[in-house]
Amino acid sequence: MLKPHTVMLSTQVIQRLQKLKQFTGHSEFVFRSGIKDKPLSEATIRQAFRHVFFEYHIVPHGCRHFFSTQANESGLFNKDVIEEFIAHSDKNSIREIYNEANYTKERRRLAQWWSDELDAVHQQTLTQM
Repeated sequence: MLKPHTVMLSTQVIQRLQKLKQFTGHSEFVFRSGIKDKPLSEATIRQAFRHVFFEYHIVPHGCRHFFSTQANESGLFNKDVIEEFIAHSDKNSIREIYNEANYTKERRRLAQWWSDELDAVHQQTLTQM
Protein backbone atom coordinates (compact mmCIF):
# COMPACT_ATOMS: atom_id res chain seq x y z
CA MET A 1 0.00 0.00 0.00
CA LEU A 2 1.60 3.22 -1.13
CA LYS A 3 -0.72 5.82 0.35
CA PRO A 4 -1.91 5.93 3.97
CA HIS A 5 -5.32 4.38 4.59
CA THR A 6 -7.59 5.51 7.40
CA VAL A 7 -10.04 2.87 8.60
CA MET A 8 -13.48 4.21 9.48
CA LEU A 9 -15.02 2.68 12.60
CA SER A 10 -18.68 2.32 13.52
CA THR A 11 -19.98 3.04 17.00
CA GLN A 12 -20.24 -0.72 17.63
CA VAL A 13 -16.60 -1.28 16.69
CA ILE A 14 -15.42 1.59 18.89
CA GLN A 15 -17.38 0.14 21.85
CA ARG A 16 -15.89 -3.33 21.29
CA LEU A 17 -12.36 -1.97 20.94
CA GLN A 18 -12.79 -0.10 24.23
CA LYS A 19 -13.83 -3.36 25.92
CA LEU A 20 -10.97 -5.24 24.28
CA LYS A 21 -8.49 -2.66 25.58
CA GLN A 22 -9.12 -4.00 29.09
CA PHE A 23 -7.38 -7.20 27.98
CA THR A 24 -4.80 -5.86 25.52
CA GLY A 25 -3.63 -2.84 27.48
CA HIS A 26 -2.01 -0.04 25.56
CA SER A 27 -0.36 -2.03 22.77
CA GLU A 28 -0.29 -0.45 19.33
CA PHE A 29 -1.79 -3.73 18.04
CA VAL A 30 -5.35 -4.87 18.64
CA PHE A 31 -4.26 -8.49 18.30
CA ARG A 32 -0.68 -8.79 19.51
CA SER A 33 1.31 -11.98 19.14
CA GLY A 34 3.20 -13.65 21.98
CA ILE A 35 6.31 -11.89 20.69
CA LYS A 36 6.60 -8.41 22.15
CA ASP A 37 5.65 -5.59 19.77
CA LYS A 38 4.59 -7.89 16.94
CA PRO A 39 1.08 -8.25 15.49
CA LEU A 40 -0.72 -11.57 15.32
CA SER A 41 0.22 -13.30 12.07
CA GLU A 42 -2.20 -13.84 9.21
CA ALA A 43 -1.60 -17.59 9.60
CA THR A 44 -2.84 -17.44 13.20
CA ILE A 45 -5.99 -15.61 12.14
CA ARG A 46 -6.52 -18.13 9.32
CA GLN A 47 -6.18 -20.97 11.82
CA ALA A 48 -8.73 -19.32 14.13
CA PHE A 49 -11.16 -19.12 11.20
CA ARG A 50 -10.66 -22.86 10.59
CA HIS A 51 -11.57 -23.63 14.20
CA VAL A 52 -14.59 -21.31 14.33
CA PHE A 53 -15.93 -22.09 10.85
CA PHE A 54 -14.87 -25.75 10.69
CA GLU A 55 -17.75 -26.69 8.36
CA TYR A 56 -16.75 -24.11 5.75
CA HIS A 57 -13.64 -22.93 3.95
CA ILE A 58 -13.46 -19.29 5.05
CA VAL A 59 -10.28 -17.23 4.92
CA PRO A 60 -9.76 -13.72 6.32
CA HIS A 61 -9.49 -12.10 2.89
CA GLY A 62 -12.83 -13.66 2.02
CA CYS A 63 -14.43 -11.29 4.53
CA ARG A 64 -13.43 -8.37 2.30
CA HIS A 65 -14.93 -10.18 -0.69
CA PHE A 66 -18.18 -10.80 1.17
CA PHE A 67 -18.33 -7.22 2.46
CA SER A 68 -17.71 -5.74 -1.00
CA THR A 69 -20.40 -7.92 -2.55
CA GLN A 70 -22.98 -7.00 0.12
CA ALA A 71 -22.17 -3.29 -0.03
CA ASN A 72 -22.41 -3.25 -3.83
CA GLU A 73 -25.62 -5.32 -3.78
CA SER A 74 -27.23 -2.87 -1.35
CA GLY A 75 -27.17 -0.16 -4.00
CA LEU A 76 -26.69 2.41 -1.23
CA PHE A 77 -23.08 3.31 -1.93
CA ASN A 78 -20.96 4.56 -4.79
CA LYS A 79 -18.59 1.84 -6.00
CA ASP A 80 -15.64 4.23 -5.57
CA VAL A 81 -16.54 4.59 -1.88
CA ILE A 82 -16.62 0.81 -1.46
CA GLU A 83 -13.29 0.35 -3.23
CA GLU A 84 -11.67 3.08 -1.12
CA PHE A 85 -13.17 1.51 2.02
CA ILE A 86 -11.31 -1.76 1.36
CA ALA A 87 -8.17 0.07 0.17
CA HIS A 88 -8.30 -1.10 -3.44
CA SER A 89 -6.38 0.91 -5.98
CA ASP A 90 -8.13 2.16 -9.11
CA LYS A 91 -7.61 -0.13 -12.10
CA ASN A 92 -7.34 2.99 -14.26
CA SER A 93 -3.81 4.16 -13.40
CA ILE A 94 -4.37 7.69 -14.79
CA ARG A 95 -7.58 8.13 -12.77
CA GLU A 96 -5.79 6.84 -9.68
CA ILE A 97 -3.10 9.49 -10.07
CA TYR A 98 -5.57 12.35 -10.38
CA ASN A 99 -8.34 11.23 -8.03
CA GLU A 100 -7.12 11.75 -4.48
CA ALA A 101 -10.59 11.65 -2.95
CA ASN A 102 -10.85 9.60 0.24
CA TYR A 103 -14.67 9.77 0.65
CA THR A 104 -14.41 10.19 4.42
CA LYS A 105 -18.05 11.05 5.11
CA GLU A 106 -19.37 8.26 2.87
CA ARG A 107 -16.95 5.68 4.29
CA ARG A 108 -18.10 6.54 7.82
CA ARG A 109 -21.70 5.98 6.73
CA LEU A 110 -20.68 2.70 5.07
CA ALA A 111 -18.90 1.48 8.22
CA GLN A 112 -21.97 2.22 10.33
CA TRP A 113 -24.29 0.58 7.78
CA TRP A 114 -22.15 -2.59 7.78
CA SER A 115 -22.11 -2.88 11.57
CA ASP A 116 -25.86 -2.32 11.67
CA GLU A 117 -26.32 -5.06 9.05
CA LEU A 118 -24.17 -7.51 11.02
CA ASP A 119 -26.07 -6.67 14.22
CA ALA A 120 -29.38 -7.32 12.46
CA VAL A 121 -28.21 -10.72 11.22
CA HIS A 122 -26.92 -11.56 14.70
CA GLN A 123 -30.26 -10.59 16.26
CA GLN A 124 -32.15 -12.64 13.68
CA THR A 125 -29.93 -15.64 14.43
CA LEU A 126 -30.56 -15.31 18.15
CA THR A 127 -34.31 -15.09 17.57
CA GLN A 128 -34.29 -18.29 15.52
CA MET A 129 -32.50 -20.27 18.23
